[in-house]
Amino acid sequence: MKVIFDECTASEMKRVQSISEIYKIEVRGRLDPSWSDWFGGMQIESGGDPAEPVTILTGEIVDQPVLRGMLKKLGDLNLTVLSVTRVDPGREKQE
Repeated sequence: MKVIFDECTASEMKRVQSISEIYKIEVRGRLDPSWSDWFGGMQIESGGDPAEPVTILTGEIVDQPVLRGMLKKLGDLNLTVLSVTRVDPGREKQE
């Protein structure tokens, strides 16, 4: 996830990046990839059965308040959240 800080030192940015987590959020419905900026640069992939489309948003989330804000945005778009998974970066590289 891209986070913009107006006045942040390089060491502060490294600290923020080191505490961020990678999440996969699965929702019922189709969300166009053009929404990526609104969701902080999350990667957006749609798929599933055309009758039951599913969208997966994947990316870095700095902390729990940001995650809750993202879930609220999804709710505001009337998308049903099916799952929220924290991804272990080491495991993701092995697959």
